[in-house]
Amino acid sequence: MQYHDPNIGARIQAEGMRINAQSHSRNRHGRRASVKSRLVVLAILIAALVAFVLWLSSGTTAS
Repeated sequence: MQYHDPNIGARIQAEGMRINAQSHSRNRHGRRASVKSRLVVLAILIAALVAFVLWLSSGTTAS
C-alpha cells in the first residue's frame, strides 16, 4: 500500500505558484522587449523621414 503524503496539496499549490510566477516574469520581460523593438522601429522610420525631407529640400534648391 502506498503512503499518502498529507502535504501533497500544499506542494502542488506551491509548484503551481512557482510556475505561474516564472511565466509572469517572462511576460513582463517580453513586453519590455517589444516596447524596445517598437522604439527602434520608430527611430528608424523617423530617420528615414528626415533623410527623405532633406533629400527633397536639396533636390528643389539644385533645380
